[in-house]
Amino acid sequence: MAENDSTNPIRKTTPGGGNLAALSARLAEHADGIENMAAREMANDMASAAREIDKLVAGIRKAASSTKDDVTKQHLLDLLGEG
Repeated sequence: MAENDSTNPIRKTTPGGGNLAALSARLAEHADGIENMAAREMANDMASAAREIDKLVAGIRKAASSTKDDVTKQHLLDLLGEG
């Protein structure tokens, strides 16, 4: 199966457990590595997505740290892959 092949780039770059921070870092890294001028628009979109994911992660972390409800806190941390 291709998805189980360790050389499959899709498998290598797909985050497990909803780890948005890791996804953001990989998107930013991939965007920085694109040198082809024809692909710059895609690189810009990837960099923008990474920034928006970072904002989302920060907001979820802030919500998790400010809630007094343990179940809600756990759900929020699970969204980040940190639960």
